Amino acid sequence: MNKFQTVQWGIIGCARIAATAMIPGIKGSANGDVLAIVSREQEKAKAYAGKFDIPRAYGSYEALLDDPEIQAVYVPLPNSLHKEWTIKAAKKGKHVLCEKPIACCAAHAQEMNAACRENGVLLMEAFAQRFHPQYQKAQALIQKGSLSKRYISGSWNWSFLPTGFSPKDPSSHLEKTAWPT
Repeated sequence: MNKFQTVQWGIIGCARIAATAMIPGIKGSANGDVLAIVSREQEKAKAYAGKFDIPRAYGSYEALLDDPEIQAVYVPLPNSLHKEWTIKAAKKGKHVLCEKPIACCAAHAQEMNAACRENGVLLMEAFAQRFHPQYQKAQALIQKGSLSKRYISGSWNWSFLPTGFSPKDPSSHLEKTAWPT
């Protein structure tokens, strides 16, 4: 038996990031399934559903949120819509993974967080770098005392990789790429 419950996801919007990263990621996971997708244009939702073998396609965001089988939603909408649809999803009892930036300002993020807490659902920003092996290695070095927080500087942008960097071991050059500030 799978030790994890399978989470039934709804995707709110047909953004490119949903198609290139989130839908394949959920479908490739051991504990998630994409049950539905929505677009303000029903035909666009149907096209995405067909392309990614998603059982349900909706033409309104509300209809997806009203689906009782959807447990969590991914919100890759324009930034100005993150607050509105995160709060609406929370009020419908859906956990929310919101694309970055989570909100346009701190006050909006606090409102979103409060709505999710009030409704007993989780809210998380889709910020994958936090789980990247290189970031985790930096955290471990800091906790071990090998690297001071004041010495961490730089960019996680893939275009600035050090010479000889191997994607098979992304943390291998971390110690060599941390420079004093």
